[in-house]
Amino acid sequence: LEPSEIWTTNGTPAGTFKVQEFEGIIQWTAAQNDEQLFMLVKKPAGGELWVVNGDGIELAHNFIALFRPSKPVFYQNELYFIDEHNLWKSSGLPDGTQLAAVIPANDSMSELAVANGLLFFVAPNEIEYGGQPNVSMPVVWQYDGTSESIHPVTDTAEGRNPRRLTTFNDTLFFIGSPPYVTLEYLYKTRGRTGGDDSLIQLASADEDTDPYTFEPIQIIGDRLYFARCCLSSSSQGFWWAATDGETVVNLWPDGYFYTDPGPLVPFRGLLLFSATGPAPDYARELWISDSVDTVQLPDLIPGVSSHPSKLTV
Repeated sequence: LEPSEIWTTNGTPAGTFKVQEFEGIIQWTAAQNDEQLFMLVKKPAGGELWVVNGDGIELAHNFIALFRPSKPVFYQNELYFIDEHNLWKSSGLPDGTQLAAVIPANDSMSELAVANGLLFFVAPNEIEYGGQPNVSMPVVWQYDGTSESIHPVTDTAEGRNPRRLTTFNDTLFFIGSPPYVTLEYLYKTRGRTGGDDSLIQLASADEDTDPYTFEPIQIIGDRLYFARCCLSSSSQGFWWAATDGETVVNLWPDGYFYTDPGPLVPFRGLLLFSATGPAPDYARELWISDSVDTVQLPDLIPGVSSHPSKLTV
């Protein structure tokens, strides 16, 4: 592997210099309250966790094996990341890096998010499914910082195969599927509290459409936006939808389907995005929404698809 380097600068040639050279690839960096900068370096065999603070740069931990480390999060003033079936945590201090949790070696964890004072991640759980006991299935787990309190949010298959873990209003939102259904829905949870309502299916099917997937998730202001897709007997399309955490509003004109909506761009209290309209033109144009009404702006190039892209404010 080619060596990696970390540099620092104050914006002047004299104040720009190399801090450290590493024998490996820097997988990620993570800053904690402008006090510490963590860097994970992946080497041909194993890896290293380095920390930059007011005292300089030092090696915090040497990993004998490191496979596919996840992006990190900070929880209870410590850095957490996943490497296959290991959940690691580090304070950045000498001897401050250790395993927080381990699951069976034939399974793996993925994704990390913090909400309601809990750390959430995705890992398999053995549940009864389809009349069969001990079926391994990915679900959302929660962890409160102690090895004695790590368990799934639910013991059922509700919300199975979760992805896109996102924190909004100190609540975890994610995309998942109900039992025995291939459709995907938007779920939310604040963690398991002993009741059956710890996992709530937020977005459900309309009367005449069946949403089957939710793709990008964006948080803008006091709303969470997600791209929703449906199929009906006469048409199909993707559109943006919004939620305040309780109710869902579709951002599309009645009776009109647009497809492949691009990222939302906030502008003067409104939302701009590009999308492809219906037949027969299938023109990709610019749309604008106030989260209640959504309309297409006049064609930038009348008569043909304008293909607006890279919207920037």
